[in-house]
Amino acid sequence: RPLNIAYRTKIKRRIVTGTGLVDLMLPIGSGQREAILGDQKTGKTLFLLSAMKTYAMDHIVIYAAIGKPWKSVLDAYNFTKQQGMDTNVVMVASKADDTASLIVLTPMTAMTIAEYFRDQGHDVLVVLDDLTNHAKFYREISLLARRFPGRESYPGDIFYLHARLLERAGNYKKPEGGEASITCLPVAETVNNDLTSYIVSNLISITDGHLLFDAAMFNKGQRPAIDHTLSVTRVGRQTQSRLAKKIHQELSDLLVKHKRALRYTQFGAELSKNLKDILDKGNRLKKFFSQPPYLTVSLNAQMVLAGMLLLGWLQDKPEDTMGQWRDRMVAHMSGDKDLEKVLAQLVNTEDRDEFNERLNQHKDLLIAICQTETVSKKT
Repeated sequence: RPLNIAYRTKIKRRIVTGTGLVDLMLPIGSGQREAILGDQKTGKTLFLLSAMKTYAMDHIVIYAAIGKPWKSVLDAYNFTKQQGMDTNVVMVASKADDTASLIVLTPMTAMTIAEYFRDQGHDVLVVLDDLTNHAKFYREISLLARRFPGRESYPGDIFYLHARLLERAGNYKKPEGGEASITCLPVAETVNNDLTSYIVSNLISITDGHLLFDAAMFNKGQRPAIDHTLSVTRVGRQTQSRLAKKIHQELSDLLVKHKRALRYTQFGAELSKNLKDILDKGNRLKKFFSQPPYLTVSLNAQMVLAGMLLLGWLQDKPEDTMGQWRDRMVAHMSGDKDLEKVLAQLVNTEDRDEFNERLNQHKDLLIAICQTETVSKKT
């Protein structure tokens, strides 16, 4: 029998998207509803496919393409085939030229399939791409039915419809023990980063946070183009370990200080050594957070690399070095499975000072890994 509201429980686990900016700064809990907001062509789909790739390694992913051009659906399908994740991904798709009634049913169908897998004891990630499109087709049906149009010509029950849909996500106790969750990433399109539009503001009030993709950052080359200052995660941080929380706090403080330090450079003033150090670390951190498309980094590797940055190991190296070290560590991990065990041991502590000591003890090994371009695979 399906799990009702009595089986809901606190979100205590987290999901890993493979994107450092999200996993370290805006963590998402297993069972959380996190809205993905942004203008067209700001990299939302790239981020979602990357998160799906990471999650589908061990869990089930449901991808709902709602009234999309058929080419977009085929691109997503081909990506799952190329990455070898099609066995763990279920695609629910409706084309832009399908009937409005069929398109409106697409996200409900995807959530029903997710509930089936949840009832089997699986953790599920549901991507609803996108609910702005869904609302437009629901408005079309409502106007044909002569329902009274409300704000921006949307029917008044569109909030209830989306709320009822997204409330089906959450973390649940299984009757036989343990937990199973449905994590939902609903997508909504903004215009000129306007968060006050009707559907977008509806979703913000329904969900547990949102990631805002900024067009200006995207045009400057930041990938993913997430504005962390305007993005929110309301329950994700309660899933972090104490060490992860401390690293998050240090990274947040560094970004704030970096933003302040940039103001002094506009006046051409001579900078103190402290300000130069803040600018240097902040620039390197932004390089670290800018990831190539579809590159996924494990959480342990993210924390170790962040610790290396905060300790100043890259101080005398070019700014691009941080991204190169990250890419090489990921390449080594794919060729040497023992490296993941080493990183897991390094982060297996709650004390920040002890973590620094462990990093310093393994400094030569870590730097050698990050500076070596070739990977010798074990036979």
